[in-house]
Amino acid sequence: VLQQECEEKAGLWDQRSKMRTEELTAIAKALELLTSKAALAWSANKKLVGLQTQGHGTGRGAVAVAHSPPSFLQFRGEGSEVSGARSAGKKAARFLALAAERLGSKVLATAAVRAEASEDHFVKVRSIIKDLL
Repeated sequence: VLQQECEEKAGLWDQRSKMRTEELTAIAKALELLTSKAALAWSANKKLVGLQTQGHGTGRGAVAVAHSPPSFLQFRGEGSEVSGARSAGKKAARFLALAAERLGSKVLATAAVRAEASEDHFVKVRSIIKDLL
C-alpha cells in the first residue's frame, strides 16, 4: 500500500513538473514576442499615440480595441511601430491564452488576462513625463 501511494505521488509530481516547464516555456515565448517587437515603441511621442482605448461588445464579452485618432504627433498610419507594438502585445496575449487553454493552466490564463487588460492611462502619462525629463 505504501509503495503504491509513493508511486502515485511520484507520478503526480512528474505531471506537475511537466506542466510547470510547459508554462515557463509559454511565458518565455510570450516574453520573447514582447521584447522583440514591442520594445521598439518606448519613446514618449510613441506612447502618446495610443492613449485612448474603447471597449466594443462582442457575442461572448467586451474586448478592448485600441484606436489611434489622427493627431499632430502621428506621422504614419496603422503601419507605424506603435501599432506594431500593440499587435505584438495582442499576439503575446493570444499565445498565452491558447497555451493556457491547451495546458489547462490557471497561471497562464491569469497572465493572458493581465496581458489583455488595458493599462491605466495615468501610468502612461507618468512614464511619458519621466521620458520627457
